[in-house]
Amino acid sequence: MEFIQPKAEIRYNVADFMEMQAACFQKPNGSFDAKIESMAVIGNLGVASTEIIYSESDSDG
Repeated sequence: MEFIQPKAEIRYNVADFMEMQAACFQKPNGSFDAKIESMAVIGNLGVASTEIIYSESDSDG
């Protein structure tokens, strides 16, 4: 996993991503919208690039 965020250090593994996003996952008014930008499968290797937009509603849930 490679996680790129504007004005932030690039993260290269799931543990770093989960640690950085833990607070977002706890918020009841947060949501993610994901889109697969590209995908390739060659033999037993798969690669995908995704765009994930996180947003928070104005209400608390």
